[in-house]
Amino acid sequence: MRFMSLAVAGVLCAVPAWASETEHQALQRLSLEWMQAIAQKDEPALQALLAPEFSLTGAGDTTQVPRDEWIANAVKMNWSAFRYENFDVRVRGEHATVNSKLFFRVSPIPFELDSGVVDTWEKREGRWQVTGRYLGESAVQYKIRFFGGFASAVMLGALAWAAVKLKRRLAR
Repeated sequence: MRFMSLAVAGVLCAVPAWASETEHQALQRLSLEWMQAIAQKDEPALQALLAPEFSLTGAGDTTQVPRDEWIANAVKMNWSAFRYENFDVRVRGEHATVNSKLFFRVSPIPFELDSGVVDTWEKREGRWQVTGRYLGESAVQYKIRFFGGFASAVMLGALAWAAVKLKRRLAR
């Protein structure tokens, strides 16, 4: 009996770690593998992870970037420092959504970018594939708009001040 338990324990130890992961953990791992494939410009890995009908869509946008165009664009760019925060994985049978905040760098932009993302996944023939990604607006976009608006207001104020000064000078 003791020999049998050791044999069973040996077989269990031989099982890879990913074999015991939950669907939630698998989808988190696959999300990270997807971003690693982008950073490494690994087109075959991207082809395997993305379903044929995959498309990228911005929140509130009707324009979709199809899979092949998205892959071609992704491997041309220099991506790095991917990280996710606030994973929220919801699995419903063979369908799942992964909602998270994605942070990354892309050359030549000198600072970190971010976006809220919602990825839709489908399990086909025992493996998960991404069917779509929906991008939210970036916090960087909000900051750029805010500071752009602030700079515009300062410039308009300076122009108004200069106009008043010029009007007073001409009135003398």
